[in-house]
Amino acid sequence: MKLKGKYYKADGTQLCVYPMEVMNITQGMFAGYSHAGRATIDDGGKDSGIDNVHAPFDAVVSWKQTTGDITGILISSRKPVWVPKNGGMLTLVNVVLWHDNDTKNLYRNKTISQGEVFYQEGTAGRATGNHIHMGV
Repeated sequence: MKLKGKYYKADGTQLCVYPMEVMNITQGMFAGYSHAGRATIDDGGKDSGIDNVHAPFDAVVSWKQTTGDITGILISSRKPVWVPKNGGMLTLVNVVLWHDNDTKNLYRNKTISQGEVFYQEGTAGRATGNHIHMGV
């Protein structure tokens, strides 16, 4: 996603957009050892470096994992957003992300604007290479 401002439908409803500039799914849903039984994906970004993660909608940090080197966060939409599921629907959305190496700037109740860089790929936790682990 290359952001040029915020994304809205003609009626003013905010769109939920993909949070990375490049979609490079390196592990799919319900697959492999870390995704067995989980509707989560890994995105490796454009290369083996560290890519930015942009807020997919206006959000608030609802939860943060702070134990050891695990760096999970949960962001929640501040109001219902449009998602393409079942031909399109308006709903509240939660996104969980793992592996950023530095989340000290994130805290519970922090607000984030759509398009804002708020997270990065990383290797924190049991990651073997830079990526984000993401569930919606």
